[in-house]
Amino acid sequence: MFMPQVNWISDGDGNIVVDYVLRFENLREDFDVLCEKLGSSADLPHIKSTKRDDYHDYYDGDTQSTVARWFEKDIQEFGYQF
Repeated sequence: MFMPQVNWISDGDGNIVVDYVLRFENLREDFDVLCEKLGSSADLPHIKSTKRDDYHDYYDGDTQSTVARWFEKDIQEFGYQF
């Protein structure tokens, strides 16, 4: 079953309990920021890269509604939009 990603990083009262969230769409940049915050360095290899179209191309009105309903918490918390 799908569930909002924010559920994985929140306590029972809905409070986010992590200090920093990396976004997949900015993974390289966010990972670098995390390393800097930790005073560390590490490699983040990119394995199995694929060419994808813009994500908007994969959604019609019905799928937008379904995703918006299922992932409302993520959309609100992280400022996503279609």
